[in-house]
Parts: sequence; structure tokens; C-alpha cells
Amino acid sequence: MSMKWKGSLMSSLLAEPAIQAVIPARITSIILGPAVCAALMLTGAAVAGGAGTRSTLTAATTVLILPYLTGWAFKERRLPATWPHRTRSALRHGAAAAVGTAGLFATHAAGAPAELMQTSITLIAGSVILGLGRAWTNASAHVGMVTLLALWLASSLAPVSVFALLLVPVMVWSRVLLREHTGTQAVSGIVTGIAVFVLYLILHSA
Repeated sequence: MSMKWKGSLMSSLLAEPAIQAVIPARITSIILGPAVCAALMLTGAAVAGGAGTRSTLTAATTVLILPYLTGWAFKERRLPATWPHRTRSALRHGAAAAVGTAGLFATHAAGAPAELMQTSITLIAGSVILGLGRAWTNASAHVGMVTLLALWLASSLAPVSVFALLLVPVMVWSRVLLREHTGTQAVSGIVTGIAVFVLYLILHSA
């Protein structure tokens, strides 16, 4: 084996994350993805608020599933590559938020309790805030939603769920290791997640 080939192999190994770390990082990003975090919050709010089957299913369909499918349909890679990143990101998140806003009216009409409505409003408004964060700083939506979920759990089920805050550095590690985001973009995700949580506290105290 030539020294040149050895050097090339070593450079390649150093340039790419170890496969042993990539697999758990990828799994972390999947099982704690934005849609999963939103579903956990919506389910917890429905249980805590004593929501009935009708309002719970309405919220799940109109506040979670339909906006998610809308965002998927408007995914940036499906839009013209010649459009600026900010335009594509704003269009995607704006379309999802518009569908979700209509879903809020449907959820309210279905008789959703206050806790479920507050959480639903937080998730829709959060999609707008995260969308702005992605458009301007490419903030990590994964980190933002995990931050929101962790703070929500810590405040709702404290003190036990304070340990949920450990999910935040784990997700930061996952997104940076997978090179989906830089450390700065991950921190931007944390900031947007905190901003959305502050909105939830305002709604909850109203």
C-alpha cells in the first residue's frame, strides 16, 4: 500500500464522521423529529386537558397532519432552484401555517379544551417562528422543536421531566455530526425554540 494511498484513506476517514456515531445520530434525528415532537405535545395537551375523542382527532388532523403534508408538498427541493432560499423557506412554512390556522378554528369548533387550544396555537405560531429562523439563519427545526418539547415537559411535569432538557444537547450533537447544520445554526434553533415556548407561557397565563 503506497504512502500516498494511505494518506488519502486517512484524510477520507478524518473527513467523514465514524459510522458508529452516524447511525445513533440518524436514529435520534428520526425519533425526535419535528413532527414527532409536535405529536407528543399535542397528545400530552389532549390528555392534560381532558379533551374528547372528537376534538383530539380534529386537532391531530388539522393542526398536525395536514400542515405537515402541506409543508412536505412545498418542500424546498420541489420548488424552483433559482428561487432564493429565503423565498422557498417562507413559502413552505407560510403554506403550512395557513393550513394550520384554519385547523385552529376547526379544533375550537370541535370543543377543544383550553390546554389543547393553547398548545395547538403554540405549534402553529411556532411553525411561523421556526420558518423565519430557517429563512434568516438556517436555524435547525429539529433542535428548535426538541427545545420546545423539552421546556414544555419540564414546565408541565416538573420536576421529573427536567431531565427532558438533556434532549437538547443530544439533538444538537445529532444535527451537527450529520452535518445538517453548523453549531451556530443549532444554537439558532435553541433560540427559536425558547421564543416559541415563551409564547406558550403567555398563552397559558392569559
